[in-house]
Amino acid sequence: MYTIDDLVSEYTSIYCNKQREQKFEKLNFELIHNASFTLDLWVQDILSLNRVLRVESDSLYKVHKSYPSPRSLYPIQIFVCIEEKTYVSTDPFHEKYIYYSNNSRKDQIGDILLNVNDIYLFNYISLKKTLALLECGHLLYNIAYIALKYGISYKIIDHESKCVKLQYLNQKICTDYMKLVERDKSLFMNKVYHRSSGPFNRPFTTFKSHFKKDPIGPQENIFNYLINLMDLNEVSLITQLRVFTNNGNGIFSEISGNRILKYNHINELYPYINFFGVDQLVILMIDDTRLKSINLEKLLLYSGMLAQNICIANSDQNYYNRPVKSLDFFKLKQLLHIEKDVWTPFYCIISGSIKAIKS
Repeated sequence: MYTIDDLVSEYTSIYCNKQREQKFEKLNFELIHNASFTLDLWVQDILSLNRVLRVESDSLYKVHKSYPSPRSLYPIQIFVCIEEKTYVSTDPFHEKYIYYSNNSRKDQIGDILLNVNDIYLFNYISLKKTLALLECGHLLYNIAYIALKYGISYKIIDHESKCVKLQYLNQKICTDYMKLVERDKSLFMNKVYHRSSGPFNRPFTTFKSHFKKDPIGPQENIFNYLINLMDLNEVSLITQLRVFTNNGNGIFSEISGNRILKYNHINELYPYINFFGVDQLVILMIDDTRLKSINLEKLLLYSGMLAQNICIANSDQNYYNRPVKSLDFFKLKQLLHIEKDVWTPFYCIISGSIKAIKS
């Protein structure tokens, strides 16, 4: 679904300011009228991840699901195979199940298809497939986490041209992780509910040192286990996280290095937030020299999963965790003084507290 040509389109847009459209197709399903099936609880739980959880009143982008989406567009629809050539999806606003058929597919019962509608705005034309797969990765983390509770695991199937396919596996799952997910499911769902990218129609600049130095937090062992189950270890090796925390005066220090970033310089790269009040900036880096040797679709899905793990770990009421792809990464590389480094900024998570600024 994602090729080196798609990556070139993105880089051409970022570094050369030229628009090259990333194109993708979607699967077409036929609605089954008046259908009714008895669904397993795990199917219901996974489909619920694709429903609207909150509608905000203080943001231009009001709709919130269990994962972030650029401008709350939410183009992804989950389809679960429940019988041969028969699939179930969900109404995005209600606990209502909708059934479809697709006679051209040969999926097995339990397989999941993430189908993406091309509803992206024109200014995303050069990176809409990139955004779609990153968003699929965010959702995939939630799916894999909930599936683990039921002793279910999935494998990402390569070479699907029109969707992201997760193949249902019958492999043995470590019961310790199943028990851990079962114990923490209510906490996880609470964090999912409060997950926020922050408001867009008022400033938020309040600094409050809220986050742990480890941006992944206590879910790290589960995250690593899921990455191993889904065979994403290879792509994880060409990524690294660089974590910068605010000292309270707008100076960001790298936790495991000696680099410094000043808030006013970062503001120039992403003008929608005043970084003086941001708690933490996490930068996902990729090794450019190894991009031709790995599966780029899996790299994007892994990046989305990693970002979602950070968003969930830091999620709390009145705190935001905003994944950002539109930041000027070329200038960020200059600010980091790594212009000749093989590591290139690829995705960011901006985290901090939300407070209304009274006029």
